[in-house]
Amino acid sequence: MNFLEDNRELILIHRAMPQMEMKRPVNVMLTPQFYTLKKERLPIKFAYQAKKIAASLFEGMLQEGKSYDYFVFREGEQWVFIAYSLEEITEFFQSKGLSPESISKLFFAQQVVSAFKDPYPLSEKEVLAVVDDTVVVIPSSVLGDETPAPVFVLPNPKKGVAIQSAYASLLSRKEAVGFAAIFLLFAVLFVAEGIRYGGETKAGAEELESLITANPSLSSQYTRESIFSKYRKIDQAERKKREAVKILIGMLYKDVALKSLYIDEKGFSAEYAVKEANMIRRVESEAKKANFAIQKSADGIKVEGRL
Repeated sequence: MNFLEDNRELILIHRAMPQMEMKRPVNVMLTPQFYTLKKERLPIKFAYQAKKIAASLFEGMLQEGKSYDYFVFREGEQWVFIAYSLEEITEFFQSKGLSPESISKLFFAQQVVSAFKDPYPLSEKEVLAVVDDTVVVIPSSVLGDETPAPVFVLPNPKKGVAIQSAYASLLSRKEAVGFAAIFLLFAVLFVAEGIRYGGETKAGAEELESLITANPSLSSQYTRESIFSKYRKIDQAERKKREAVKILIGMLYKDVALKSLYIDEKGFSAEYAVKEANMIRRVESEAKKANFAIQKSADGIKVEGRL
């Protein structure tokens, strides 16, 4: 049973939409009229790492004086970055009779790009269409005699923005019940595993003896410690690399861009382009906390360290 399955109605939000009145929670999907999109091929593995550099990618592209949030997801070999103003969006909701409290999840049209293979009519003058694998709003006149597809049911994407958290509880009641049941199950399994562990200690010792009998060379404590030491060093080195990269990514702020990064088994070197003097001091402070070496460069700062 999926406690967190989301079957709420999904409403497409666009500038020409009519007034609405919702009496139950719904999900909404924004057209490109409400967000700015950018795609990049980056050597980043996790979404939370990509989200840390999102602000720097939109420098000079967004309207000044507004506060923006960022949504990131992978699309094939590229990362998709979306910048949106939650304040502007909620104001539009209210102008159309939708209270923010009635919105459960917020999605973006680009998340279901495959659903817009045929033009999707928004009004008599505009349609949603896909151009270069990107969902865009275009004038209906561009289609010529082509007839837009009839309105179809859009799917609820797996990930979205829970804007209810800004006004109420982080989780809905249904989600809270689901998580409570899951955590209770884990608690029961933990207790059962603890009881079983006592009985398995003896079995584990017998299994070790059987392994040593089949491989006599392992009977030597020196041999076992040598093998353990070898792989422990490899694991420690990889851990240090991951920790260093995590810290270096954490130094990326709105006015800080990563120009180059080199890393091997001995150490690393990262060069940042920094426009503001106060941001240089901030990067220097972060580097000093991590005991990294600092060197000023032509247009920023260079950070080095050993692993």
